[in-house]
Amino acid sequence: MQMNAKIQFGDKWVQVKGSIFYLTPSAMESLRAWYDWSVNHDTEASEESRAEEVEYFAKAFEMLKPQSHDEAFHYLTILENAFVKNWLIINEYKKKSINVRKDPAPFLNLIVSSCY
Repeated sequence: MQMNAKIQFGDKWVQVKGSIFYLTPSAMESLRAWYDWSVNHDTEASEESRAEEVEYFAKAFEMLKPQSHDEAFHYLTILENAFVKNWLIINEYKKKSINVRKDPAPFLNLIVSSCY
């Protein structure tokens, strides 16, 4: 089933930007549900950013191999929170780096503090 040019879902796989990820049925169900929700409700998100997020989730699901719907949903919740947190950290760094900061310590402190 094709969703758009960057993201395609099959029965046991998802293709994102040319890379194919083979997922468990539980992971596929959760990822498809997230994608459908994103397309229908997160209308401000660009297709590029949605593809990045799907790729991130697919890579993680391919390694985690959730065996139940509850396990997949649990992982998806953690992954989505981490994705958003990382995005915020990167954007904060981009704002600060506009000042041509040569000392990377503030960025590193931001990353370390977000882990705790």
